[in-house]
Amino acid sequence: MISPCSESQWSEIWTFKTANIAQIGDGTAFNEMWEYPAPYGNMSPGAKHQILIRAEELIDAGIAPGDLNSLAFNVAQLNSGAVLDNFTISIKSTSENEIGDQWDMENWNLVFGPVDYIPTLGWNIHQFANPFAWDGVSNVLIDVCFNNDIKDQDANESFYYTTTDFLSVRYFSGYENVCTEPYYVNPSFIRPNIMFASPSVSEIEAPTLIAPIDNAIDVSTTPIFE
Repeated sequence: MISPCSESQWSEIWTFKTANIAQIGDGTAFNEMWEYPAPYGNMSPGAKHQILIRAEELIDAGIAPGDLNSLAFNVAQLNSGAVLDNFTISIKSTSENEIGDQWDMENWNLVFGPVDYIPTLGWNIHQFANPFAWDGVSNVLIDVCFNNDIKDQDANESFYYTTTDFLSVRYFSGYENVCTEPYYVNPSFIRPNIMFASPSVSEIEAPTLIAPIDNAIDVSTTPIFE
């Protein structure tokens, strides 16, 4: 008779990779499908957002002066999955310390797009074609826009966001020319969580397993890892 305890128990192999990344905002709330701000907001055929991040926030997140190589938004829920035509991301330094009531339309650095982009669940990473050099002291303004022109509107994707204590986002959703000729400003304290990749951020070393040792036998199937 074979004891059930003699049966081998094998676990799946899990691996992960560390990276030079820093996150701005850690809120767990998210917008509904009809709510803005929503950089992937297809409730209207086009949407433009300008997002302000203060220098001290970048520093607190571990970013030092140097290149920003990518930007990511964290989608909590897919409500549309629609293609966003001519999706672009631009960045600039700014002395603006809070979002004002006028659009900033001058001297932008285009870092991503234009592309026809399909959002996915989780972190959507936008790798910059040209890194943005942050000087370490200026605030950073991000412009995100797409224009589906006459396509039927559907719903906004839901983003994890953090509520800031200053006006950090302005947005407008509309039709043709939304990216180049936005109408009025909708200001907001609600800012989508953002993740940057930068070589200036210290890379986290992968942990070394002390116990249980690799290939150990007679170990609990629900071990405590050290």
